[in-house]
Amino acid sequence: MKKIKILVTGLCLSRNRGGPAMALSFMNQIKSHLPAAAFTFAVAPEHLDLEKKWGNHYGVEVVARDTVVSWFITQSPFRMMFRLKRFLQGKTTKTYDNIKFWRSIHKKYKLEFYKADCVVNLNGIAFVGDGTLSWAKSLGERTCSIYSKKHGKPFFRFIQSYGPFKSWRFRLLAMMEFRKLPCVMARGELAASSCREVAGNVPVYSFPDVAITLPCADEKWLHRYLKQFELKPSTYIVLSPSAVIAAMPIKKNSSVGVKHVGIYKTVARHYLSMGEAILFVPHMTSPIISQCDREVCNHIIDALVREGTDTNRCHIVDDELDCRELKALIKGAKLSIVSRYHAFVAALSTGVPAVAVGWNDKYQDLLDFYKSSRFAVDARKGEPDDIAEAVIKKADSWSDEEIKLMRKCQPKLEEMVSMAGKICADWIIDVTR
Repeated sequence: MKKIKILVTGLCLSRNRGGPAMALSFMNQIKSHLPAAAFTFAVAPEHLDLEKKWGNHYGVEVVARDTVVSWFITQSPFRMMFRLKRFLQGKTTKTYDNIKFWRSIHKKYKLEFYKADCVVNLNGIAFVGDGTLSWAKSLGERTCSIYSKKHGKPFFRFIQSYGPFKSWRFRLLAMMEFRKLPCVMARGELAASSCREVAGNVPVYSFPDVAITLPCADEKWLHRYLKQFELKPSTYIVLSPSAVIAAMPIKKNSSVGVKHVGIYKTVARHYLSMGEAILFVPHMTSPIISQCDREVCNHIIDALVREGTDTNRCHIVDDELDCRELKALIKGAKLSIVSRYHAFVAALSTGVPAVAVGWNDKYQDLLDFYKSSRFAVDARKGEPDDIAEAVIKKADSWSDEEIKLMRKCQPKLEEMVSMAGKICADWIIDVTR
């Protein structure tokens, strides 16, 4: 069979473990139909050495990517305007190096489009028009479709979250993107409903996240790893806060920004008072402190210590584990309270009762697939004590019947993901014939 070269854009393989969780699951789905498929992943150039290291770990090729925004500022006369601005700021050398850097990345990235037979975008989330992310970021999310068209390469978007499109700018960008696709694969019905508003006659499907099919590290590994904390499976509670939420601007009657620490401090204190053991599982670790969940976990424990809470039963995962190992740790928990979306995916897909402390519709969409709609709390709506109280109340209210129902959904949801994989594989076969 002819080898088909697929350029996959939108993911990372380092730092955020949700990226490789999606990447490995996607490759498994496509290879079940196209065993000869070869994948190259376009990743953030700022962390290229780290991406290459994890690419080797997962056995895949990586290449640095740019965006239409970074390409734009390297073009004349915009380049000259940007340099003048930076010169007035006293940053000329850095500006020159920055422009040279992005022009080099763009040149190499362009070669990858020439070599690819087709391009598949696998963003986790795109075109978020609720005021959380910038319009420029959404413009950047159109990069791979624009480059694909320029180089005459077939382009597809696999399962991801979209919207809501509350601003005309985001609606326009989404409409321009969707109406050129063979179909839109939304990560849940709320996202699909937003997409149908702008997709015209293009079919819109609702599918679960592909990472629900990711396998865990085995039981031997789990028991061996937990031994260092003197823990065993089903004897601990997983907490997974988010540096994304912690970095958001503080707002009144909201628990984003630094208030995020307050939610998890109260939740942790509650379960520690009941004699429970807590395992903090950072789902994104980064050399940039403001983007690292582990730093947020440390802030939570520091806050507990300052108020006099005994934290001897609190443990943090300090090792750089891969996505299958983190999923195994979450699978081993008796309860999971998380703000990282793919930590939530790991919990529900392995049958662990969980509560999401989220910032987007994507958490609710996932719960709806598992018929567990009531176990989401929106961190944007309420002060930390109120959010924490709601989280604890929901976490403690999981019934045996609801757990059984949630677990019963998994086989059907895996079939849905398999269907999405076949649609994508059939498209690849068709456009590369």
